[in-house]
Amino acid sequence: MSGTTTALIAAAAGVGFGHAVLPDHWVPLAVIGRTRRYPLSRVARLSGLAGVAHVFVSLLLGAAIVAIGLQFRSIVESAQNTIVGAVLVATGIGFLAFELSGYGHGRAHSHGNGHAAGHSHADDRRAHPACHARRLPGARQVA
Repeated sequence: MSGTTTALIAAAAGVGFGHAVLPDHWVPLAVIGRTRRYPLSRVARLSGLAGVAHVFVSLLLGAAIVAIGLQFRSIVESAQNTIVGAVLVATGIGFLAFELSGYGHGRAHSHGNGHAAGHSHADDRRAHPACHARRLPGARQVA
């Protein structure tokens, strides 16, 4: 057995033990056993049966969830190319409409410092430091 398998089994056992000692799992069985005056062996058998049934029902529910998820995934996968293509085309049309309406990047806009950004970026970079994170080598910084 590999180290990973051993670790997974130990983790599952730890989670199972921690789950089993929760009061909502054992108190009902203890109360039933006490009120009906069952011997300890019968309470132990009922506890084991309840544990097996609990695990079995959990596995069935998990399998149902996986089956539904896989079915949903196949539906999405079959439509995925159409969905992605439609989103890309819609985005392109949106950017084209935005650009043609005059609100695209080609329009002069302000950065809030009184300097329009509709200029050539070949201009003096020191005059507009907010747009230029990278400085030219040897350029003087303006304070």
